[in-house]
Amino acid sequence: MTDNITPRRLKIKGDTMITIKRKIQLPQSYSTTITIFHTFAKNSKYTDIVFLRELSVIQWIFGDTSFLPEIEKQNRTRDDKKYKELEDIWGQEILAKKRPDLQKSGNWTTVLGEEIGRELFLLQDKSYAKPVNINGFQPDGETEDSIIEVKSQTYFTSGTAGEKIMGVPHKYVDVPELYKKPLKILCIACAEKLGREKYGVLHGPALSSSLGKQKNIAFYKSNGIEYTGATDIIREIIWNIVID
Repeated sequence: MTDNITPRRLKIKGDTMITIKRKIQLPQSYSTTITIFHTFAKNSKYTDIVFLRELSVIQWIFGDTSFLPEIEKQNRTRDDKKYKELEDIWGQEILAKKRPDLQKSGNWTTVLGEEIGRELFLLQDKSYAKPVNINGFQPDGETEDSIIEVKSQTYFTSGTAGEKIMGVPHKYVDVPELYKKPLKILCIACAEKLGREKYGVLHGPALSSSLGKQKNIAFYKSNGIEYTGATDIIREIIWNIVID
C-alpha cells in the first residue's frame, strides 16, 4: 500500500477538532490511530480516565516502545535486559499516577492492565465493576454485557510466562454459565502481540496459518468465550467517535 499522505481535519465527538496527516485508509494508519485516540481520551468527561490520557501508555498498547530512553546498544541479550529495566521503571512511574498507594514492584503489569481495561470500557460508555465471587471465581471486571479477564505483559520479558494466556478458556470454562454473560479475555501490550504472532488466539499470522487453532477459537466462541485485543477496542472506539 502506498503512503499517500493528505492533511485531514477531523471532528471528534464533544466538539474536539484535530488536524492530522493521515494515510488514505484511516483505520490502518498506525500513528493516526494513536493520535486520534489520545486526543479523544485526553478530552474524556470521565475523571477516572488517567492512564489513557498518557501518550506513552497508548504507544505501549500498540507495541511502540520508542518512548523509552535510548541505550548504548551491545547485543540482543544485554539490550533486552536494559530495556526490561527501563520498561519496569516506566511502568511503575505510570502506575503511581493513579495508584500511588501501591509499592513499586516488578508485577506492575497486573494492576496497570486491569485499569487500562476499565478505562477502555468506560470510554465506550459502559459501566465497569468488579464482579462478585461465584464458586471461587472472581474475574477482573464486568460490564452490562460481558465478564472481563485481563492479560497483559511487558515487551522485554523472557521465558514462557505468557503461555498461560492460552489456558484461560479452560480455567474459566464455567464463567459464562455462572455469570450468565460471555467472557472476554482482553489481551494488552505484549500479551496481544504474542496472541497474534505466536499463540494464535487473536487474528494474525499464527491463527490464520493453523486450522486447528481456528477450530479451537471457534469452539471457545460457541461456548461464550472470546479473546480480544486492546487495539481492537481502540479501533472500535475510533470508528464510533470520528465524524467523517
